[in-house]
This record gives sequence, structure tokens and C-alpha cells, in this order.
Amino acid sequence: MILDLLNHPTDLWTTLKETDEPIFLYGMGDGAEKVLDALARIGKTPEGVYASDEFVRGHSFKGYPVRRFSDVCASYPSFTALLCFAVDYEPMLSYLTNMSEEHNLFAPDVPVIRTDDTLFDTAFVEEHEAQFDAVYNRLADEQSKAVYRDIIAAKLTGQIDLMRRCESSREEALALLHLHGDETYVDLGAYNGDTVEEFIRTVNGNYRAIYAFEPDKKNFQKLCARVEQNGFQNVHPFCIGAWNEADTLFFKGGKGGRNSMLSKTGTKQVSVDAVDHVLNGAPVTLLKLDVEGAETRALEGAAHTISTHRPRIIAAAYHKNGDLFEIPEAVLSICDSYDVYLRHHPYLPAWETNFYFVPKMS
Repeated sequence: MILDLLNHPTDLWTTLKETDEPIFLYGMGDGAEKVLDALARIGKTPEGVYASDEFVRGHSFKGYPVRRFSDVCASYPSFTALLCFAVDYEPMLSYLTNMSEEHNLFAPDVPVIRTDDTLFDTAFVEEHEAQFDAVYNRLADEQSKAVYRDIIAAKLTGQIDLMRRCESSREEALALLHLHGDETYVDLGAYNGDTVEEFIRTVNGNYRAIYAFEPDKKNFQKLCARVEQNGFQNVHPFCIGAWNEADTLFFKGGKGGRNSMLSKTGTKQVSVDAVDHVLNGAPVTLLKLDVEGAETRALEGAAHTISTHRPRIIAAAYHKNGDLFEIPEAVLSICDSYDVYLRHHPYLPAWETNFYFVPKMS
């Protein structure tokens, strides 16, 4: 069904495999490494790498000299460019949107988590189409269904305009949750405290308690400093990762910040625990999960909390290719009494796509 709704678009990897145009990577770093790996899987080698003119200073990336964008445009009448970095701010979003209209610029979807080695292509969607369809049919409003269609199409094709047309503000999404001044908030993946501060601002400083999990020690220190500097009360930080049981794991695929994940193997040891164990039955009204690919494990570890207290839930759905169906499956298997919404906030590529679960009225 979902592919029929999308009119069976040609996925980006097929387009790239078949093109005779030179392919350029726009940007460097981890994103470019992932795109290089994906291109190798389809037997393609990029012509080169470029950056915005002001950022070129004679350096190279993976053996490619980094060229100025203006020089590439002057040397190649036509080329295909692949965006290899993430952007969440204006005017850069508009600049890239305009560039995609003037040139063949795409934002390829490669999993945020390196250990997810699948490509989001037609074969992947076909394999899981029944699961995609089940989630689509469960979505609570037409906007969620439009976002679901556009995000799947954008992840398939890399078309930037699809990501831009379905975006909405975080404030609009938070309004779905009807937050008030009597909340107990559990923030899984609190990072440097930015989402703790966002929550406190949203409820105008009125709440019961906040429990913030952050496994990376440097980020945890920033979280604690932010809480102290702002004088936030009743905030309980834990330097642990969210999991389905108490354990000692490792960061893998990153340095312990965003874009890394918890694993049984790795280089940086961290403690993890289950929400149910840490909270020991305490009531929760809002649960947020942004835990770098460990969302389903964390949901398992919060099953008693969810089934007993039915908190509103915000869950990131962009770390792994299966998140768009695995996360709703996980939540609804614990408690089926939720309305499910999907929103995409301004970001390229298709990150900051979140599910919002709101308990059904009794």
C-alpha cells in the first residue's frame, strides 16, 4: 500500500547506480564516510568532494582534494551532488533548498547509527511494507499520514523538497501533548540538558520532577552545569544509558555523544539501566526517548512504567531504518491505548522525525 501511495518512486541508490553524471560529495566528516560506503555498495565512485567556497583551504578528504563549489560548477556543466552533513537552521536550509532546485543536489538517507548497514531503498520498503502499512493506518491525523508519506519518499529518493514541505515546529508538536504544570518528565538521552530546559520552558517552570539519563560523562557534566546555572529544582540527573536491564555496555560507532550507540562491544564503557528499575514505580507523565538507536531496548525497560502510568511519549524515529515501524510496534505492544502522531522538524537530512504518543481518552 505505502509504495502505491507514493507512486513507486525510483530510489536514490538506483538513480545513482544508473547515472552517467559525475557524482560529488558535498561536505566531509562522518556523513561523507557513510555516503562513500553506500556508494561502494552499489559500485559507484565519486568524482570528487566539494565544500562552500569560504570553507576550502587546500585540504583533502579520503584522498580527494576538497574543491570549491564555484570551481566544480565552472568545470562540470552537469553533475549530481550528495549532501553529506546535517543542517537544522535558517538560512542554510533555504540555501540548500535553492541549490537542490538549481543543481542535482540530494540528501541521501544513511542510518545515523553505523551498525545499521541496510540501505533505505525500494527493496527495504518492499520487505517491510506490511509493517509500514500497519503504522500508517494507525496514525491519528492527516498531517501525520502526510509526514509519513513524505519522509518515506524523502528517505527513498533523497529529494530535499519532500523533507521541507512536511516540516513543522517543535512547539506545534509539543502542543499535541497538552502539557500542564503537574508533569513528571523522564528524559532518556538528555545530552547537555537542552531538552530539559525546553521542557521547563514549555511548562513555564511548573512541574513535579525531572529524571534525566545521559550516559556520556562529558555531556553529563554539561547537563549538571546547565541545571545548576539555571537554578532548576527537582531535577535528578543520572549518568547512565537507558536499556532494558542493568548492565555495563560500551559506546560504539562514535565518541560517546550523538551518533554513537550502546553495544555489547566497543571502546568506551558505560553503565545502563531500565527506567522501571531506576524509578521503582514512581509515576511518570512524559517520557522522551532519543537514545541513539537503543529506543526499543529502552522501551522494554520502561514497560511497567508505560503500562501502569500511560505517560505521553516522544520517541526519535531516525536513528535506524526500521525506526519508522519498530518504535510504534514496541510502544503499542506494551499499551495499545495510544493515539500515534508523527512530526518532522526542520532538518536535513530527515533527522528530527519523532513519534508522539498520546494516551487515548478513557
